[in-house]
Amino acid sequence: MSTHQPLEPRRRPAGARARKTVDRILTATASLLDEVGFDDLNTNAIAERAEVNVASLYQYFPNKYAVLMALADRMRDEQLEMIATEMQPGGVWRERLRGLLDAYLRMFVSRPGFAELAVVMSSSPALREVDAASLAAETRLIADGLVAYGVEGSRGEREAIARVMLEASRGVLPLARRAGPTQRKRLMRELTRMLEGYLAGYIEG
Repeated sequence: MSTHQPLEPRRRPAGARARKTVDRILTATASLLDEVGFDDLNTNAIAERAEVNVASLYQYFPNKYAVLMALADRMRDEQLEMIATEMQPGGVWRERLRGLLDAYLRMFVSRPGFAELAVVMSSSPALREVDAASLAAETRLIADGLVAYGVEGSRGEREAIARVMLEASRGVLPLARRAGPTQRKRLMRELTRMLEGYLAGYIEG
């Protein structure tokens, strides 16, 4: 597989009708990712599901990789907004941590295409750099939020802590998504205990 796929859109939607068309394309892509997976995803299937002419899709995107990048941008913005909300100052840090993990799980379980896109972004050579940039943005935001948790230390130290939290969550959350309700609850309980114990070493009280 080539690592030189064009990832930038051919054009940006300028008006309300164009934005609606692109939104339908991205929504269709998210649903199809869950249904058929990355390998069987193609622009014809996306256009059919979005109920747009494939030529209209190509007006905005040169290939499915560019569609996935646009979908990743949209989901990243939602994810960063969620992190910012859950890590606002105030309250008990353990409760805020649980709220953050619950919000991540809701995105993995309920948001169409989110979990599958996470796999694609980390495994596809064409999209891996985009995934790394997204992970770096999440890391910085959580590192900033850790100050409100009471975590001291330099920015670099807090980013290292945030990265460990994210990597641990990235390992467990996909398992929790695929598990049944009882096992999912157990996995999330263990992830929460692990991260609480980890953070407790950096927080007084």
